[in-house]
Amino acid sequence: MSDSIKYSIELDTETATLAADAVAVESQVVVHVSIWSSEPVNLRIWGSTYLFDQHSNHHSKLVHFENISLAPTWTPVHTAKPYKFTLLFEGLPKSCIQFDLIEIALGEGCFEFKNITRNQSDVYYVES
Repeated sequence: MSDSIKYSIELDTETATLAADAVAVESQVVVHVSIWSSEPVNLRIWGSTYLFDQHSNHHSKLVHFENISLAPTWTPVHTAKPYKFTLLFEGLPKSCIQFDLIEIALGEGCFEFKNITRNQSDVYYVES
């Protein structure tokens, strides 16, 4: 007779998938961006957009985007109110306390948001 008792719980496929998705989402960084322009503009995001930890060599890759086109396609914006889009990145190291969001691309108009202070939720709001 064993002194330890082993428990086994079988999860249905849907529950196991939801649990796995929840773990993955927690390790991602979400950045909501608002762009102000009084004139019509065209926006896009390059796949070469990263979060750079200011105190290490770590950089987190862009993994998903919403409400903006991936370069070279443009998203036309014809509104005088802020245009909003969302970027999802790989997680930052636990030691990260401040980071920069930098789009690395040729030409003018690259997105750059510096000195973003890390928070517990890893959800951020930036505007330009």
